[in-house]
Amino acid sequence: MSQTETSAKPRTLPPRPTKAPKSVGTRILDFLGSYALAMVILTMLLVLTFLGTLEQRHRGIFDVQKDYFESFFHVCDTLGFPIPLIGAVPLLALLFVNLTVGGMIRLRKGRGTIGILVAHLGIALLLIGSLVEHSLSTNGNMSLRPGETSNTFRSYYDWDVVVTEFAKDGSGERYVMPHERYADMSDGERVTFQSERLPFDLVLSGYQRNSVPRRAPGAGGIDGYLLQELEPEEKAEYNRPGVLATLVADGQRDEQILLWGMQTGPHLFEREGRQFGIDMVRKEWVIPFTLKLDRFVKDDHPGLAMAREYSSYVQKIEDGTAQSIHITMNEPLRHRGHIFYQSGYDDIGRDRNGEIIYRTVLAVSVNPADKIPEISCYVIALGLLIHFLMKLFRYIKSENRRQRHAAAA
Repeated sequence: MSQTETSAKPRTLPPRPTKAPKSVGTRILDFLGSYALAMVILTMLLVLTFLGTLEQRHRGIFDVQKDYFESFFHVCDTLGFPIPLIGAVPLLALLFVNLTVGGMIRLRKGRGTIGILVAHLGIALLLIGSLVEHSLSTNGNMSLRPGETSNTFRSYYDWDVVVTEFAKDGSGERYVMPHERYADMSDGERVTFQSERLPFDLVLSGYQRNSVPRRAPGAGGIDGYLLQELEPEEKAEYNRPGVLATLVADGQRDEQILLWGMQTGPHLFEREGRQFGIDMVRKEWVIPFTLKLDRFVKDDHPGLAMAREYSSYVQKIEDGTAQSIHITMNEPLRHRGHIFYQSGYDDIGRDRNGEIIYRTVLAVSVNPADKIPEISCYVIALGLLIHFLMKLFRYIKSENRRQRHAAAA
């Protein structure tokens, strides 16, 4: 009996494939779409909101909003030591990129992720709407006495310097230096306004955000007065700005005029036989229709002089047709891209019967993205509904299968 010896060759396994190193672009996309970046952004937004809320104990909401939420960078010292912060604008822009890359582009596509994708689209739409509102919206207010009509609304914070040339027939041509051209002047800086139709140049200097005229000591100042700078009001709409206007003709200083937001009327002067007036007024915008206040209604809490509800009955006059409209705090007037909210009222005196006369204050907003937040909420809700329903159906299907297997066993 012979024995045959066989020698088995050792089996060699194929080499494991090695992953190719990620390119720089892929790594950047991984970072931009990562959950870690999303958590960092949301945490920074939380800190920004918390510190901004604390800051409102010492400053008005308008200034806090500009520093914390409309800027790119801000140093906060509300806790007694400096804290460098990235503003909400770049944080929200980075959040949009993170959501787009990680939540939509790189999201694994399939039936199970349809709801998540729709919800992410709704959040992205909400961020886009916020950008449109921040960039393109216009906000102000309109005040109306009973029986008064208006087709303009005014800014809360911006004041224009307006030169008006008065014609013999009583009409006037306006030349406007907008608020944004001079409001950021530093000390000693001057801003010049020129027009071929005016026989002088207008030079503005010494802008003060909140001020009051005071008598100048001795023979100083302008006509015996100067503007005394005041601390900004907690509510920015209560600030009364002032600026020094200098008329320059043929390269020589002609006249200096103090302009103040609360002056009773324009400063009048004559040049080359033409009548002019110069004034500092809130920025105004014209609306394509007219509103007339018929009556204002205020309902107080029983036994208290505190308003429980107030509203305005107005007429919207357009193309010779008047339409009666009731504007309440919860039911604004929306027409031709303009939104009128009931925001407040003023007590302006009493009538012959001793009844208080109120002036209504309507907040006016021109916002192209007005409907986007509402649409976004519907889209987000739809996405979450789809996602949870699919989860529910899968759970029911899995339970039915388990029960069938249990019954068969």
